[in-house]
Amino acid sequence: MADNFDPNVPGQIQGDVTGLAVIDPAATFVGELGNLVVDPDRDFQVKVDWEVFEQFAPLFLNGAGDWDVRVYAESVGPGDEIEIGRVGVPANAGGACAIHGGPPCSGFSATVNVPARTLQEDIPGQQSGVYKLVATVFLDTPLVGQPYDMSGYREGPVIRVESPK
Repeated sequence: MADNFDPNVPGQIQGDVTGLAVIDPAATFVGELGNLVVDPDRDFQVKVDWEVFEQFAPLFLNGAGDWDVRVYAESVGPGDEIEIGRVGVPANAGGACAIHGGPPCSGFSATVNVPARTLQEDIPGQQSGVYKLVATVFLDTPLVGQPYDMSGYREGPVIRVESPK
């Protein structure tokens, strides 16, 4: 599914933003558990996964700096549209790929921390408290003689910000 990534040249270089999930901050369960309801008074995390693959993947990643990973929240209905967090991930920190197979493929993951009170809950007539998340990954690659940027995105999920009662 390389339609969310550029460059997209099958057989040469492709990428795919493979995951975007809100992680349950309560840590009640072992491992990571997706969550679609967020308490506005608590920090939470958003996990973003992506892969770069095909024969030229190592060329694009070699000598590059950091991936710029950003997460945005877009209000559904009245409300804010903001960047809720960002993090850098070294281009040489790729690991095994979960979806697109073996070499040459580099898999990446980032956890973006979102501070409490970043998103507002429902305020009738002013703020819906419902948000669609979008993550972007960007890498400025230093190809010799012709720099080429890499960029990808993933939309969803839709979350609700609500204080527990």
